[in-house]
Amino acid sequence: MTFKDILVHIDDSSVCAHRVSAALGLAKRQGASVTGVAIELESTISRYVGMEFPSNLDQAQQDIVKKAAGSAIAKFEKSAGEVGVKCNTQRI
Repeated sequence: MTFKDILVHIDDSSVCAHRVSAALGLAKRQGASVTGVAIELESTISRYVGMEFPSNLDQAQQDIVKKAAGSAIAKFEKSAGEVGVKCNTQRI
């Protein structure tokens, strides 16, 4: 059985490099492509604590999340290019 496309969760954590390396290694051996999915969650802190936060705080948190997703995508694309594996990315 061969794989055509491998899906991998990407983020800006230190352990992500291990996930990406494993996915890219498998893709290279199988002649597959890899799709990296970065999660951009909407801020929900105020709902958890039961009070409203200033909108600029929610926006600041959202900006951090988007920046982290962008960084993860850039690292993923660079890694895929270095090993010669076709890749796609998706933000959710």
